[in-house]
Amino acid sequence: MSTISGFIVTTDAGNARDCIDQLPRLKDDCWPFLPAEIFAVAPASPTLQYKDHHIIHFGMAVKEIETEFSAWLDKFESFFKTMPGTTEAMVILGSETIRSEHPSGRFIYHWKRKNGAMGQTVVWEFSGDERVLFQ
Repeated sequence: MSTISGFIVTTDAGNARDCIDQLPRLKDDCWPFLPAEIFAVAPASPTLQYKDHHIIHFGMAVKEIETEFSAWLDKFESFFKTMPGTTEAMVILGSETIRSEHPSGRFIYHWKRKNGAMGQTVVWEFSGDERVLFQ
């Protein structure tokens, strides 16, 4: 079994909810799964946000995703980069299968939006573990 969890930071929670609502429901999704049901947006509250930064969190447990994880990561990356106001995203893959080759059994992927001049193409800085885990 593997777990995929993480968060997306956005300055536009309303449009983020709309983007999530556009994702397929689990029963209608196809592999690699990225259904709307895995996402949750905390309600707007001074206690739960800082300077209009809202956290969208997500998580799911899947069976044997390791060989196709890069396809899931590509689908997730395409999704969050189209979400208005997104400034950061993180994914944590936890895998019992990989534990024999990677002692922690965890892989971390992080994207941070770089601030550029108005009108320029958005640039994302990526850091993290290897994207293709098994060939």
